[in-house]
Formats: sequence, structure tokens, C-alpha cells
Amino acid sequence: MIIAIDGPAATGKSTSAKLVSQKLGFTYLDTGAMYRCVTLLVLRNNVEINNQDHLASLLKNFQLDIKKNGKDHLFLLEGENVSKDIRSSDVTDNVSAVSALPVVRKKLVSIQRKIADNQDSVVEGRDIGTVVFPNADVKFFIVADTLVRAKRRQLDLKKLGEKKTIDSLIKQIDALKAGAGDEIGIHLDLNFNYKIEGYLQITRALDDLNLSWFEIDLYNPKGLRRIRDSVNTPIASCESLFGLREFRPFFEESSMDVAIIDIPWNGIWLGMMIASIADAYE
Repeated sequence: MIIAIDGPAATGKSTSAKLVSQKLGFTYLDTGAMYRCVTLLVLRNNVEINNQDHLASLLKNFQLDIKKNGKDHLFLLEGENVSKDIRSSDVTDNVSAVSALPVVRKKLVSIQRKIADNQDSVVEGRDIGTVVFPNADVKFFIVADTLVRAKRRQLDLKKLGEKKTIDSLIKQIDALKAGAGDEIGIHLDLNFNYKIEGYLQITRALDDLNLSWFEIDLYNPKGLRRIRDSVNTPIASCESLFGLREFRPFFEESSMDVAIIDIPWNGIWLGMMIASIADAYE
């Protein structure tokens, strides 16, 4: 028997799957953690995900073992316990891109099906009931309130020892939503006091609050693109830039969803030119 549990991040898929598997005495299969293991392997070996040959060679001898440890499960990559490493920020930032690769999905889906076909299993992960196990005996799709999801993610990060200062932000945004109403969009403007990792931690932790956008003024097009790729909330930027030469690298890198042009600083004529280029880059 196969029970499939799907749903967005931080809704409690893993917790629910573990409890159900314990109650029924079924094998628990965390497919998301398996993709995290591959991501960790890719990062450790400095593999470019566009290099399909190198990636295929790496996965050919891929060794992943899952062992039960009391109520928990240990993930052993090449014999090493990486259960904590796969929850790190670096892995979280890259797992979506790695898991989307056909060669990775093909390899892991094959492993997952072999494990579940030989025993009663509770499996959880994205697309688990539609792609991996479309014929599962029972399927659940779990959802949760956005604030609850943000708090759950905050707790997960604290368990890894990553100190956060977003509790006050969550409270303030929640208060703004309650006072302004659902029809009012909220934009969060983050200042220059953060490094890339700091922006990643904050935007990832607040990504489930349904904000209109994060405004991040960064003089690093590639860094901003990395942040944009790590969250679903739109990214706005470039308010502090002047002239076509400063804007162009951000357009070429697709660093943001919304380009802010400071008209008093750039002037109407130059601002219109920048807007035309922004339109060309969609």
C-alpha cells in the first residue's frame, strides 16, 4: 500500500508523513530529502548543472542509504550521515534547480519506486501523487495558513543553528495586513545593510507571507538574480541606479521582476529610455 502526501513547503508534510508511518508501521520515504542529498552532492563536487554529461557521470555511482534511527531517519550519502547538511541554506537555495533536471528526476524516481514497490510506504514530496506515484492507494494534499508556514520555516532554520531576527518582521507584517485589509498590497524595502546570505535568509523566511514584492537595492546583478531564483515573491530593484550603463547588466541577468527608475535622479528623457530597455527585456 502506498500513501502519498503532497503540498507546499512548510505545511507539515514531513511531520504528517512521519506520524502516519509510525502509526501504521509503514516505511517512511522523504523524497524531498533525497533531492537534497543529490543537491549536496552536486555542490560538493562543483558540478555545473548545465553540464549534463558530468552530472550523469556523478549520478551513475550515486550511493544513498536511508536508515531508521528511532523515530527519525538518517540519510547516508556515500556512507556519510548528511541528515543535517541537507537542510543547510546552500542546499535550500539550489535544490529547486537541481531537482528540476530530467536526469536527476529520472534517477531518483527510479530509486523511490523500487523502495516503495516492495513494502507498505508513506511517501511525501512535491508532485508525489501526480508524477512519482500517480496510482497511490491514498493521496493527501496538505495546505496551511501563510503565517503558520512562515513560523514553521523559522523554527526549522533555528534548529539548524541559523540565528534569525525576523520574528518582529512577521509580527509587523501580520499587523499591517490586519489593519489595511486584504485589498492592500505590502512591499518590503530591505536596505543595504545585508550581504547576499542575509538577504537570502530574510526573503526565504518571509516568502510565504504573500507580499507584493521585496525591494532590494544591490550593486550585484548575479547576486540579485540568485535571490530572485530562491523565492516566489517578486523582486524589485534598481532605484539607486543612474543611467543606461548601470541598468543594463541587471536587465541582461534578469535580476528582478520590477525595475524601479528614480525619475528625479535620472530625469524624464533618460528615464523613458531606461523604461524602453526594461520593456524590451520584459
